[in-house]
Amino acid sequence: MKTIRLVLLVCLTGGLACNTISGALATPQSGPRSEDIQTAIAQTQQAGGGAPAPTPPPISVSPPVPTAPPAGPTAPGPGAGQPEEAILILKPGPQSEVVSPVHVAGTADPTFEQTLAVQIIGEDGSELASATATIGADAGQRGPFAVDVPFTTASNQHGRIVVSAQSPRDGGTVHLASVEVVLLASGTASIQPGKLHPETLGIREPAVNATLSGGMAHVSGISGPTPEQTLVVEVTDADGNTVGSGTATISAATGQPGIFDADVAYTVPDERPGRVVVYATSPRDGGILHLSSVEVTLKP
Repeated sequence: MKTIRLVLLVCLTGGLACNTISGALATPQSGPRSEDIQTAIAQTQQAGGGAPAPTPPPISVSPPVPTAPPAGPTAPGPGAGQPEEAILILKPGPQSEVVSPVHVAGTADPTFEQTLAVQIIGEDGSELASATATIGADAGQRGPFAVDVPFTTASNQHGRIVVSAQSPRDGGTVHLASVEVVLLASGTASIQPGKLHPETLGIREPAVNATLSGGMAHVSGISGPTPEQTLVVEVTDADGNTVGSGTATISAATGQPGIFDADVAYTVPDERPGRVVVYATSPRDGGILHLSSVEVTLKP
């Protein structure tokens, strides 16, 4: 009798169910609760070990609730992955009303000698004033710029503030950004803040320092909305001369960003450095609103 009690106690405390009082073991179940073990031991002691210990009821385990798989990646928009605007004008912002001198400030990628050209353009496209701004960072580093530009206007008029970087090789414009403003002859300025944003005119093909040959340049990229959703594409040679030109259409509804794609024929007599330039123009005065470029090597 003592042996039977010992076997029963071992079965219960070890989390195992016995098929018979002799101690044959069944498949292990989930461990019984402590109070169930104590109750079973007490019952066995009272009965003198003559009755088999109750088998703990099986524990019901609910099957795991299936979860929906995560949604697949969303297709990137036209501007996805673009770096910050190469020349970002933060003051004044679009539609600001400015008086002389106008404070022009922002952030720019490194340029030749860390300098930028700043222009105040009148309603008819004529230059009313110009100045030079210096990027406040070590050579080769992006940094802030700021300059006060005095200008004169006889009457209030729509205008444009243009900031650009030039090539040390040929003096051509390699990047240009602008902001539309109202130029006040007098009165009080009303400055709207500019906003941080990614580059809205990015050339994806050709790559920087690519070699073009066969007299045809395939040019593609992304662009923010432009007047009539069109862009001008040019190929220039080592001296800045235009050796090929065409247009590209932004593949998006009016007022929306999209991709552009164009094949532009060019002519050069021999291998030489060159540049692929893409820009948008103003319907008001024909001036350049935004310009990006990449340096390439041109072959016949």
